[in-house]
Amino acid sequence: MGKEQSFEDILVKRNDALDNAAHGLALLMLSANGTSPNEDEFPWNMEIIGAILDAAGAVLKEKGYAVCWPYYENDDTPCYVLDDCKHKDCPLKK
Repeated sequence: MGKEQSFEDILVKRNDALDNAAHGLALLMLSANGTSPNEDEFPWNMEIIGAILDAAGAVLKEKGYAVCWPYYENDDTPCYVLDDCKHKDCPLKK
């Protein structure tokens, strides 16, 4: 149970950080002359945020980097258990 709780904590914290970073990247890319769009002009949109993260992850993997974007496979298997996890610094694989 302790390891699952730790995974859940990591999953929530990491995915929140990734979502916020992707949203920040979108705002930066949409800004001109240092002015960012406001929430009405560019509201939080998980479809766009997810697409940004998918694209960034694909490019990094293509270039040989291990990406850490935690998830559950089939809603019950944490990613660190799977062969997909190649990240040498995964705290749950130790």
